[in-house]
Amino acid sequence: MPPEYRPEHDVLSIRRHRMGVRTGAPVTHSGHALCWMDRGTSDVELNHRSRAEGGCFVIVPAGVPHRILDHSPDAACWGVGFCAGCLGLSPDDALMLPFRRVRMGAPPVVRVPAERVAWVDQLHAELAAACAESSPGAVPAQRALLVLILRELCRAARLPDAALSSTRVGRALDWISAHALEPISLRDVAAAVHCSPSHLANQVKDATGATVGDWIRATRVASAASWLLHSDASVEEVAGRVGFGDTTHFIRQFRKVHGQTPAAWRASMRVAG
Repeated sequence: MPPEYRPEHDVLSIRRHRMGVRTGAPVTHSGHALCWMDRGTSDVELNHRSRAEGGCFVIVPAGVPHRILDHSPDAACWGVGFCAGCLGLSPDDALMLPFRRVRMGAPPVVRVPAERVAWVDQLHAELAAACAESSPGAVPAQRALLVLILRELCRAARLPDAALSSTRVGRALDWISAHALEPISLRDVAAAVHCSPSHLANQVKDATGATVGDWIRATRVASAASWLLHSDASVEEVAGRVGFGDTTHFIRQFRKVHGQTPAAWRASMRVAG
């Protein structure tokens, strides 16, 4: 995000940015920020160097250092800043899960499916119009539009549906999504949702058709794919970042999902892009 953008000054704000060259020291914000890249490309440093393109979100949790390293001449984005607590969004809210994941080391760049891009563009335009209003009724509309944007972010990040969060299985999947990059096991997940490991294992399997271990591996592989696509980190470094201590095991798990080794998949995706 450009350094002059300070979301801590507003409960909710949105600004249009044409990016200038930003290679200074990293900056932090006391509020959360979400950048919607609708044009061009930008290299961002947040946990690692990542590339955002048109149709991508860049997630910036409160207090996390970040900076723009480089960008294309046509790069432009919407910058949304907000105080989660001021808007009734608790740190444990399912809609805030992408920010928790990035804080724990997940990639900050999330690509939106092509068929959803126009809708996300429209939501940002509507939010900008709502934030320009000064009437008392504008605040609920602003919050509602932010919630819709956050739902699109969660959907693009392939996170569990927020509607499941009130169930034990939903809480377990939320916890896995937030902590999968750490060395966790079924026992850790069960303890987090106050349930015995065997009972939780059966509940998750019955509700989703997958085991707790499957969900942990899937979350790690999804994070790895994003790092491979949006950064130049080596396969070994990506494996370590997403919780695989053994690179060979990581390659095997990645191939099961994508049908290629991480290196081959990255090369094929860059050629296709």
